[in-house]
Amino acid sequence: MSPHRRPVPLWYALLAVLVSVLAVSGAGIWYTHHAQQVADRRWCELFSVLGEGGPPAETDRGVRIAQEVSQLRAELGC
Repeated sequence: MSPHRRPVPLWYALLAVLVSVLAVSGAGIWYTHHAQQVADRRWCELFSVLGEGGPPAETDRGVRIAQEVSQLRAELGC
């Protein structure tokens, strides 16, 4: 360090740390949101195939599965 150079002010260093933390946090939140949207789209594709106009369910279990698939499609906005 040259003898004529002044040290960085404390407020500047703290501001730089705060901005860095906020940037990393924002990027993490954005990535998590994006990854969740991609996963939801994959589930929508599966539920769309399962909910296509096939023969109606005949068993109690089949009816329950069809209801659950329908409910999940509604919750995901498919």
